Amino acid sequence: MKKTIGNIIASFRKEYNLTQIELGEKVGLSRVIITKIETGQRAVSLDEAKDIARAFGMDLNSFLEFTNREDDVDETPFVKAFKAKKLDDIDLDEILQIEHLVDALNVQELIYTN
Repeated sequence: MKKTIGNIIASFRKEYNLTQIELGEKVGLSRVIITKIETGQRAVSLDEAKDIARAFGMDLNSFLEFTNREDDVDETPFVKAFKAKKLDDIDLDEILQIEHLVDALNVQELIYTN
């Protein structure tokens, strides 16, 4: 099933641990507007989509490509961003392994510094 722009925004927002209020503040929209966009009750303008894409660290074209994809499972924003750059599956697997290694090192640092 293909995702709507609202589904994509909600997914990225949650993965970036942002509330609707926080995302709204980053892009100049109210929480109510973010809610309506995420639930499909309101369309998103081109300028709003650009601002939202920038809030997630990507350009609009890369962001909109997610509407053309089937649901992705177990993909972090890091991997999704690289997928938007059209890397092949081998590269994506390596990137995911590196991300897991970095996460493990961060956890290890937290353990030893506390």
